[in-house]
Amino acid sequence: FNPSFRVLGALAYAFIAVSFASYLIFTGMLRRYEAAALASFVFLSPIFGVVIATLMLGEPLTTPILIALALNALGIVLVNRPVG
Repeated sequence: FNPSFRVLGALAYAFIAVSFASYLIFTGMLRRYEAAALASFVFLSPIFGVVIATLMLGEPLTTPILIALALNALGIVLVNRPVG
């Protein structure tokens, strides 16, 4: 195992920048919204992961990935829709 500088940079970004930014945003939002309402937004992580991988690493967006992202987004919408 001999990772390149680019791989190490991507890992550092994922572990430090994304985690730290997510934590700050989530704790800030807890001041305004209930935890139950915010919990489903944790499922945005795969969407952001695919977008970042596509933009930074040139990963292809295949049909199965797009379908999975659409289902993920649909699940978030369904969970957060008003009841009644």
